[in-house]
Parts: sequence; structure tokens; C-alpha cells
Amino acid sequence: MKDHTESIRVTFDPAVISLEQILNYFWDDINPFIARSSVQYRSALWYSNKEQKRTIKQSVKLLESRTGKTVRIYIGKSLVFTDAEDYHQKFYLRNSSRKYSRLINLDTDPEAQFGPLATKLNSWIRKQWSSDKKSYLREQLQLLDIDERAIKRSIKALIQ
Repeated sequence: MKDHTESIRVTFDPAVISLEQILNYFWDDINPFIARSSVQYRSALWYSNKEQKRTIKQSVKLLESRTGKTVRIYIGKSLVFTDAEDYHQKFYLRNSSRKYSRLINLDTDPEAQFGPLATKLNSWIRKQWSSDKKSYLREQLQLLDIDERAIKRSIKALIQ
């Protein structure tokens, strides 16, 4: 397929987190200085309105001035967003070791793939967690309003 870019849709409340903050997380999570030749796997940002476009452009300029490097990501107007097939949802969680499947079963509980625990675990799996981060993980998991047993099992699965 050459007609799509794999992406995520971020819905946020600007009263809770600003687009600038989200962009800072984005810059920290990717290498924005590498141009990708593939449309499917390119780094991209899509905006919904002129204000978002202005904010993204300002963030790019700030990053370039801080680093002295050219940001090489695609920036465009948001078009149609199509959810990926189920087997693409929570990719890291589905394709990691079996220890995570004991925490949440995405195959037998389709509602779980959109739940807060699956979302957090999916984003955390690819990181290396050390035991000194237990309190941070506990604090974050408690915000999800899940039971203590699930919190303990999640922390144990993340810290190896």
C-alpha cells in the first residue's frame, strides 16, 4: 500500500494538556531529523485547524533553533482517519512476551484493547524499567482506577 501513513489519533483536552506539551513528547519519542522515503512509515503531524498548524510550525522552528538541525517530518491538514485492523491494535502488547497476556487478554476481551490499562502497558512495554521506578508506575496505574492486584501484576511484568 502506498496510499496511507500508519498513525495514531490523539484526542486531548487543552485545559489538561496543551498541544505544545504533546509535541514535546512527540519530539522526544521520534527522530524528527530523518526523512523517510516510505509514505507508510513517515513521521508526520496532521492539524485540524489553523491554530494547530501555527502551533506545530512554531514548535518545529523552536526545535530547529535549539538543535541546529532541520526537522524532516510531513505536516499536513488532517483528512480521513481509519482505524487499523484489530491485529494492529496494541501492537507492542500483542507481540511481547506471554507475561503481559496474563494481565490483559486482547483476543478474548476486545473491549480491553481500548481500556486504559492496555493503553498504558502498550506504551510502556518497549521501555526498560528498573526497580527504582516502581513508585512512579504505581502512581500512574492508580490513576487508572484499577484494583491493587492488577497494579502489582503490571509492575511485576514491567520490571524485569
